[in-house]
Amino acid sequence: MLKLEMYQIRSELRIGKGIKLYKLEDITEKGFKILLFLLKVKGAKIKDFYDKLHLGRETVYRCLRYLDKYGLIDEKRRGNVRFIFLTEKGRRVALLLKEIEEILESKET
Repeated sequence: MLKLEMYQIRSELRIGKGIKLYKLEDITEKGFKILLFLLKVKGAKIKDFYDKLHLGRETVYRCLRYLDKYGLIDEKRRGNVRFIFLTEKGRRVALLLKEIEEILESKET
């Protein structure tokens, strides 16, 4: 169901002849999961994405690369451990995603 909803959002953001405001396809549904997870925990180790979200290593790194590209996440290192945090822009996007989820899950019409 979420895939269909994301497709509808992507379609609405298209303008002109294939020009897009943002390349939501780059972020993917799994990237959105990461954003929502970071909103809940306020920061996470890379390993948390594998363990808590059940995502593969390559998937996590690909998603993080695109989230970083759009300025949605920031990274801090403590020794050999990388911690990922939402930027202010990332927090705003995650809050919007959360709101969209709540609207779509509500029984209102």
